[in-house]
Amino acid sequence: MKIFIPQGFLSAIKGKHLLLDTNFFIDASNHKGSFKSLVKTFLENDATLVSIEPVQTEFLKGSPSEDKYKIKAEYFEEIVSNFLPVTKDVFDNVRELTKMYKEEGKWVSIVDLLLGAS
Repeated sequence: MKIFIPQGFLSAIKGKHLLLDTNFFIDASNHKGSFKSLVKTFLENDATLVSIEPVQTEFLKGSPSEDKYKIKAEYFEEIVSNFLPVTKDVFDNVRELTKMYKEEGKWVSIVDLLLGAS
């Protein structure tokens, strides 16, 4: 799988935190070689890869066995260096996002709301 990195993206992420969602980890586990290179590129460009614990839970919940669960957990931990805290302020933001999406008649998962609120 070839991963396209837009021009200027790497300079834009220097010294920044990249908040990773569940889909990143699903794709990464399905295309380990390509994503290993991508993660290395991010780290070489001084980006910090972070997530929230609900993303890890969502990624691991589909594991068909205890062995697969452990493998996926180790893989997740190889990529993420830190978890962002899910604080009261984040939940306040979740409530605001929920109101906005409700007005538009859209449904969003709680994990995606937490990511957006973070």
